[in-house]
Amino acid sequence: MTTEITRFEFHPTDKYLSVIVSGQVDAIGPIVKWAREYRDAALKHGLNRILIDYRDMDFQLDYHDLILLADSADAVGYQGMGLRTAALISGEAWKSELDFDTVSSNRSIVFRSFLNRREALDWLLD
Repeated sequence: MTTEITRFEFHPTDKYLSVIVSGQVDAIGPIVKWAREYRDAALKHGLNRILIDYRDMDFQLDYHDLILLADSADAVGYQGMGLRTAALISGEAWKSELDFDTVSSNRSIVFRSFLNRREALDWLLD
């Protein structure tokens, strides 16, 4: 498999930045790139809440990739920016996303995965 992003867009709302990403990814490079883009967009719009819809993403990352991804966010000081991120995911991605929740939390990055949009927004806007 190779990385192929078929949709990447973000839209500011009055309370959070809404991000939609679709496609497939098997390396962290593209994720780091689009994370930088939506992080910068959120800060540009004065928003510190981000809702990412990953339900149409196929992530082919192993646990080591998730650690490297969290380390890259840590290296740029993501946690010090006051950002809170909720990810909407499909049931198939649940295990790897829970792993990323854990490695993010271990680096004080506020990131959590959800299967339900309402639950994600409740947590995000709390």
